[in-house]
Amino acid sequence: MPSTPMLSTARPRWWPAVAILCLATAAEVALWIYFSDNIMQQVLSSWMVVLGASALLGLWWLFFSRLPWRTKFLGLASVAGIGLVFLGLFRYEGLGGDFKPIFKSRFEKTTEEKVAELTPEAAKRIASQTADEGAEKLVATERDWPGFRGPYRDGIARGEEVRSDWHEHPPKAVWRRPVGPAWSSFALVGDFLFTQEQRGDSEAVVAYRPDTGEEIWVHTNPGRHETFLGGIGPRATPTFHDSRLYVLGATGTLDCLEPTTGKVIWSRQIAEDAGTEQLEFGFSGSPLVVDDKVIVNPGKNVPTGGDPSMYDGSPPGAVIAYDRLTGDIVWKTGMRQAGYGAPRLEIVDGEPQILIFKAWGLSGHDPATGRELWWWEFINPYGTNAVQPILTASGDIYISTESTGSALLHVSRQADAWTVEPRWVRPNKMRLRFNGGVLQDNHVYGLDGGILSAFELGEGKRAWKKGRYRFGQILMLEDFLLVLAENGDVALVRVSPVSMTEVGRFHAIDGRCWNHPVVRNGLLYVRSDEEMACYDLRKAG
Repeated sequence: MPSTPMLSTARPRWWPAVAILCLATAAEVALWIYFSDNIMQQVLSSWMVVLGASALLGLWWLFFSRLPWRTKFLGLASVAGIGLVFLGLFRYEGLGGDFKPIFKSRFEKTTEEKVAELTPEAAKRIASQTADEGAEKLVATERDWPGFRGPYRDGIARGEEVRSDWHEHPPKAVWRRPVGPAWSSFALVGDFLFTQEQRGDSEAVVAYRPDTGEEIWVHTNPGRHETFLGGIGPRATPTFHDSRLYVLGATGTLDCLEPTTGKVIWSRQIAEDAGTEQLEFGFSGSPLVVDDKVIVNPGKNVPTGGDPSMYDGSPPGAVIAYDRLTGDIVWKTGMRQAGYGAPRLEIVDGEPQILIFKAWGLSGHDPATGRELWWWEFINPYGTNAVQPILTASGDIYISTESTGSALLHVSRQADAWTVEPRWVRPNKMRLRFNGGVLQDNHVYGLDGGILSAFELGEGKRAWKKGRYRFGQILMLEDFLLVLAENGDVALVRVSPVSMTEVGRFHAIDGRCWNHPVVRNGLLYVRSDEEMACYDLRKAG
């Protein structure tokens, strides 16, 4: 009889998938141990393992699994269907500081929709473009918080004492409300709490009552800055000085406003004045007032390293000083690309200087003329230097950036020549991202890769590293360090050069908390890209 053809009896090959999953799991564990002191590297390496394992599993499924093609296509269709259902139910809300994606239900209103419902109709109107000469003059006291990170831009709330019995008596909310997305912090003067928000297609400067959270006025400019990595909205913090409010939007609009009414005194577009383009992640440096000048750093578009000779020959304008009363340009100088930090005034070797941490390094400028006195290259491969320099008690300057590490610089002058000599450079040590550090007892405290750390400046060595708060912000009080974690928790931490102890913690607000907290008269003001709130931390009696 004729022979009958044999059907294939090859069984599915499962062992490659098992091997891939086992290897991926082992790699995940090893990498999380290896990068135990750097949350962001943990997450990034984890994503690389997941993507690599997914690609290998896909190849196995299609070409080496020995499954019928009908089964293979059904499997791929199922995965695609699950993905589409997920995207139909959830919307992308941005990335955390460690690059973890954030998703929220599509049935939940966006923070901008919540703010629009809460905001009174009268406050939605754009403020008049005419200043009111008869407006009440607002005057700051020594206990006020006139701008970014306080009166000295150092993240220290001097004289602020708070209670520490949070376990027995948790801090109570004075008020809590939605707020438009932005990475701005607060300026707090008298009965006015100022911040910036994104409201639809407009950047908004908003004044609230610090005791109730009630909106007083809002001023808006057309513009919306939004990036996949950087999120939505303005980045800078309003600056109050001598009865005027100076505010820089992410799109480059610099306004001088009456602080009690929000009406415009003058307005400029710093990118146009500099002859440059908008920064990739938006203009972020809070305006600095020095004497009768308002200083901003729009930068110039130059290659990595920032060599001015490589630019296209257009006029200088990387740093601009405006007359704070009229908005007229006093001076324009420099050709270097801007970073994302705020200018800071310090006394260096006996001379006042404006310190600016730019995309590719640190420079010191003469406040009177803007002339660049010295430059020290500190390359961040992405040009995203965002942390303010810190002047130490010995007169040296500490700088840090996430991708490079940290350094301590000795800047000195001989005749008219300035020189910069590094005391030490520590690659990949004390990596502050956009999280400001504070100085106490010759130690810098900060979130190094998302973990609270103390770094001794004499030898440039880590004293300790403990406490995972991710990429939030910190504020030094009289007796404690206050940490606003990225997830909205607030922790009260006792720190010293040898140890740290968390004495209390509570959840204050929702959203991503990249915004700097403020404490004034025992009241804590915090905000995120979704909410803002005030909590009572005052001692009894």
